[in-house]
Parts: sequence; structure tokens; C-alpha cells
Amino acid sequence: MPIVPPIAADPRRWALWPGPVATVLGWALVALVVAAALVASGNNPVTVLTFAVVWLVSTTLPGILVWRALCTPTSAIQEVGFGSVLGIGLLLLAWLPATLLGHPLLMWLWPIGAATTFGAVPSLRTHLRPRRAHQQRTPRRWQLTMMAVAALAFLRLWVNALQQTVLPPHQSTVFQDFWYEIALTAHLGHQVTISDPAVAGVPLKYHWFSNAHAASVQALSGSTTPEVVMHLWPVAMLFTFVFAVAAAAERVLQGAEELSGEVIKRRWWVGPLAALLVAVFPVTLYLGWPQVRGVDNGFVVSSTSGILALTIVLALVGPVLDLLHDRGRRGTWVLLGLLLLLSTGSKPSILPVVACGAALAAVVQWAQTRRFPRTAATLSLISLLLIPVSALALIGSTGGSRLQLFDIVLLDPAYGIATGTSTNLPGHGGWLVPGLAGGSAQVWGVATGLVLLYVLTELPRLLGLLGLADRTLRVDPGTWWCSGVVASGFGGLWVLAHPAYSQHYFWRITIGLGVVLTVTTAVRLVPPQVRWPEVRSALLGFGAGGLVVGLVAMSVTSPVESISRRLLPYVAGFVVCSVLLAARRFGPARLRVARRVPTLVLITVFVVLTSAPYTVWSYAVTVGPAVVGAPPSDGPSERYVSADEQSAALWLQHNSAVNDVVATNVFCAPTEYQPGCRHVAFWVAALTERQLYYGAWAYTAESLSAYPQTSTDYQRGPAPRPARLDLSLRAVRAPTPAVIGQLRQQGVTWIFADGRATQISPQLEQYATLVYENADVSVYRLGP
Repeated sequence: MPIVPPIAADPRRWALWPGPVATVLGWALVALVVAAALVASGNNPVTVLTFAVVWLVSTTLPGILVWRALCTPTSAIQEVGFGSVLGIGLLLLAWLPATLLGHPLLMWLWPIGAATTFGAVPSLRTHLRPRRAHQQRTPRRWQLTMMAVAALAFLRLWVNALQQTVLPPHQSTVFQDFWYEIALTAHLGHQVTISDPAVAGVPLKYHWFSNAHAASVQALSGSTTPEVVMHLWPVAMLFTFVFAVAAAAERVLQGAEELSGEVIKRRWWVGPLAALLVAVFPVTLYLGWPQVRGVDNGFVVSSTSGILALTIVLALVGPVLDLLHDRGRRGTWVLLGLLLLLSTGSKPSILPVVACGAALAAVVQWAQTRRFPRTAATLSLISLLLIPVSALALIGSTGGSRLQLFDIVLLDPAYGIATGTSTNLPGHGGWLVPGLAGGSAQVWGVATGLVLLYVLTELPRLLGLLGLADRTLRVDPGTWWCSGVVASGFGGLWVLAHPAYSQHYFWRITIGLGVVLTVTTAVRLVPPQVRWPEVRSALLGFGAGGLVVGLVAMSVTSPVESISRRLLPYVAGFVVCSVLLAARRFGPARLRVARRVPTLVLITVFVVLTSAPYTVWSYAVTVGPAVVGAPPSDGPSERYVSADEQSAALWLQHNSAVNDVVATNVFCAPTEYQPGCRHVAFWVAALTERQLYYGAWAYTAESLSAYPQTSTDYQRGPAPRPARLDLSLRAVRAPTPAVIGQLRQQGVTWIFADGRATQISPQLEQYATLVYENADVSVYRLGP
């Protein structure tokens, strides 16, 4: 009998098996770090774990499965990045009937039904674990790199926002928008159409889809509304955002391969690099001032709608580019329709920029091919038609919007100095200065100069637009669409005016796509035959030059008001970059090799590295105190809400019915009431989670709509319903049987009387029952 030699183990096989295990362990480690930080910020560990599981099961996994079923074959990166955003809209479709029926737990039928359907139907079962071609598999290096990027992005969010956002009932100085978001989310947990939290019985037109999704996962996880809005939902959306950026970058590069018809070497690192420059080290030229306030990298935790809009714009890259590249199918149109429907109630600025991008792509395609671009025109038309449709019931906060060039430069102190105009900023928004309309030539000259400086400031996010000068990129309709979206987003910042200068949302929601376009344009412009060793010296030289300019700018500039001083760092940057470009042509042989690399690529490297010193410095001043355990800044004292006030509001939430109406004397920040105060005290409606008879009215439609016609800051304007204000104040300060009886007739069942707002009359106990009292607040029940 012949002896059979033992089969030798395949070393490649054993080299592969630790891969999936290492990937799972790596992401588990990231999750553990995130959970530990959230627990340190005051969250319950069981709540954090439950919320994460609920998010994955109810939002992420169903979205990925549906994306796989409807989209053309793609990679796991795009399925996770785009599918996670789609899952938000799909859960809202389950939230609607469940909330109408008054049983939120019925939402579980959606993920359970989806999993059952994909497991039972043979044609869908393959999407549970799809087989991929080698070029569509996710490299391990991508996984490891994205782990680091996601962890660093969370670190930035935790240090800059979460650590400083203390959960109730601790005394805090939370930004007013957090309270407003909590109030809306609480209302959407038990009703589909929301009333204005500040005005009982008055419907609120608002872009509330993000709040509805937060309410959905809050109901399924059992977390408290403040926990979800302040900490848990933003963290989950941060990871969604990071993956969406990476997916959009991969999809844009995939378009280059589709247009050329050739297999291009896969650059796995482009998506993580774009995510790094958006979520970890936001690339903006901080050469002193100016900086567009409140924008940062677009991901601002106090605006759930802004966060959702930012990810939707990135997710639209998938189906839009599929259709523009003629590789879409019916399912692609379904995906596009679902994302556009999600856009209707997420942010009013999404549909206009999508329509502008599609219109630009249509015009260019028509001019290039002499054939009517049916796909691009259809996309533009659908987006335009959805704007008025959604405005009928969903989109709000557009009151006070108007066309006005360069309105945002009024925020800049240099404008007032250069034009001799005194400036005053009462509270948050509303500089009391004359507008540019009818201004002199000097006024318009100063404004134009400032706008050009802002263009330089945002240069890293706009450089991708210059890629259209390349012939190969000009024939790509996907590039035209992305460029149109980014350009219209930045343009909206300068052609519109809105109370609190909220026109910056047009730019904020497109920043992620802007960085993706800049990175992918630079990568696509590099000729395939160029290798790293050939251009290493040139790229390192331009990068070093950018770092030097950034360091010099940090040492000699600050938020100065002189326009001439602001120009110095930009002049230095121009000189250094020009010298490097000249050396590229006439310098040493190593630099001359860089002539094979397009100038725009080298400028992109220079500009991105110029931003690095300021970004590193910003980490140093925030991470340092966090590491040593320094307490977070208390912020402006006018936002202060005491622990007793928060405890009283939470007590009322737990001891009242969902449909109860509460009257209060709290309207202002600081809390003390006086005419002309900043009426932005939304914390009562947020923590009681009850409808107020009349509360802070800054964000009501009447206040926002009246703003353009008056010179008064919309946060300090008179009450649009003075009778309700007067009745609320009299009930606390000077109650009478007639006053209390009138409140009862109008459905009020509770009075939340705050001693820090006004004096509380001792006679109130004669007409209402005192049921709770602490050092700051007394709570009364009306009726039995």
C-alpha cells in the first residue's frame, strides 16, 4: 500500500484567516473606546449598549440590505456608507404608522420583516452575504485605516462637544438649540404632526425628519430624550458621516474607471483620506481671520437636521452618479427617490443645491453631446418640484429668508471699521448695521474684498471645482453634478440672508462633498504612470512649504480687524507657492520630475498642509485639558440653567400626562424676565416634554418672518401673541380667579413657576395646588 504524504498547509490560507477576526476585534475596540467615553460623560453603560444595538438593527442593517437589492453591484464600502443613510429614511416609514397607532414598538416589525424577507426569498437571500469580485472586496488596510479615522473623529467630537454638554439634571450652560431639538424630538415620540413647543395648538412647519428618527431610536432603545439628542444620536451619525464620506470618494473614483473603460489601479486610501480631512482635521485655511462662523466641518451637534442633511448630500452621490454614468436601473431610481423624499423634511437647502448640480450637468451634457440629457434634466425637475410640495407641510424656518448679496460680511468687524459703521451683536445673530443694499462704491468694494478673502479661507474645500479645467474630467457628468452642488452651496452663503445668518447651512451641508471633490480631483489628475518615488521630493517640498506658511501665519496673526494685516499670510503663501512652482520648472532635477504632476495637485498638497498647524493647535488647546481632567468651560452665563430648575422640569415630565399643557413664566436667557430679553429659554419645553401654553418665541414663524422688516434682533422682538404672554405672567405674578379660570378654559393643567424668572405670588396657592417645590421652582396643578 503506497504511503500518501501528508498535505502541506497552504501558508496563504493561514495568512488569511486572522483577517476577519482582526477586523471584528479592531472595530470592537473602537466601540469600547466610544462606550467608555460616553459613560465618562454621564451616560449609563447599558443605555449606550442598547442604543448601539438598536441603531444597527433598526437603521444600518436594513438600509444596507435594501441598498444591495436595489443598487447595481458595488463594494461593501458604498453599501455601508450609503445604505446607512438610506436606513434612516426607511425607519421613518416604519415610524409613521407606529406613531399614528400610538404603539412605537410596532417599528420593530420593519427590521424583523426585512430580515425575514431577505432570508426567505431566494433572489434576495444572496444579499445577506454577497459574493464579490476581487476588485470589489474591502482591503484590510482600508479597515485598519478607517478604524483609526473613526476613533480620532469621535475624539474630536467628544472633546469639542460631548464632554461639554452635560446631561440633566446638572447645572449647565447648554446651547439653546439643544433644548429646542429635545423638545421637538419628545413631541415626535408620540405624534406625527408637531405643534410649536412654545405655542399650544399652533402647528409647526419645520424640517423635523432628523428629530423623528431620533425619537424612533429613543423609543426602541428606552433611552431618555436628552441622552439621545445630546450624546447618542450625534455619535451614531458621526460614524454614518465618516463612512458616507469614504463611500462618496470611492464612488467618484469609480466614475473615472467607468468613463475610461479601463481598470484603474484601486486607490483604497482615498476614502479614508477624505474622511480624515473632513471629520478629524477639517481643511480650512486658518491664516488668521476670516472664518465663516458656526460652520467648521459642517458636523455641528446642536443641529440634528444639519447633520442629517450633510450625510444625505453624500449619499446622493451613489444613485446620481450611477444614473449619470448610464449604469443605473429601476432600483437606482427608487433609491434616488427615497433619498430625495428624505431630503424634503431634513433641510430646506438640500433640494436647491441638488437641483442646481443636476441643471449644470444637464446644460453641459447638452452642449457636449448635442443630445437632450434626459437623466440630468429629470433629476433637476424632480428636485425643483419637491421644493414647493415639501414647503406645504414639512419645510420650515424659512421665514425671514430673502435675496441679499454678501449679507454675511456684516458679521465681520473689518466691515464696520472699513466702512465707518458701528456694529453690535445682541445675543446670537442680528447685527444691527445697515445692509449693503444701496451702499456706496466703498461699501461694495469692502464687501467684495472680504468675500474674496473668505474664498481663500475655504480654498481647500473649493479646489475640486478647478478640476473642470482638465479635459478628462470635463466629460464626466458626475463631476459636473458634484461641482454644481458644491458651487451652489457656497454661493448660497453669499446671495441669501436669513435671521441669525443661517444661510450658512447651504455651505455647511455641502462641505463634505467639497472635500471629497478636492481629494478625488487631485487623485484623478495624477497620470497613472506616475509613481510615488518619482514625485516624492516635489510633493514633500510643497507640503513642507505649506507647513511653513501655516506656522508663520499662526505666529503673526490673530482675529485682527485690519484687512491689510489679514492679507499678509496670503501674500506669503502666494510667494512661497510661486517659488516652489518655479523650482518645479527650473530647479533641481528631482523637482523637475514633478512636471509630470499637474499644478493643481501640487497646489492642493500645499493648501492642505497650510491648514495643518492651526488644526493641530486647536487639538492641543482642547485635548490637553480633557486629558488632565480639567472641567469644561461654563460658557456664557446667560445660558445658565440650575440643577433645581432642571430637576423640577423632569419631575413634571414624570408626573404629568403626555397631552397636558403647561403655563410658565420662563421665556428668557438669562432667566430673569424683562421686555426685550433674549426669549430663547426652550429648556422648559425640552425637559418637561410637554406642550407649553406660551414659551420662548424666538423660533416661531411670526418672529422669523417679522425680522427682515424690522431692525430688531429676532430673538429680542415683541411677543407675536401678547395676550398669551400677559396671561402667563399674571398667573404667576398676580393671579386672580379670572386669570386662572381663563387658563383652565384654554386647556392649561399645570403652572411651572420659576423664581429666577419673576416673583411668584403667594396667592397662587389659593387658586392652584402646589405639588412640587425646590429652591428655584414651584409646580402647581390646576383642577383636581
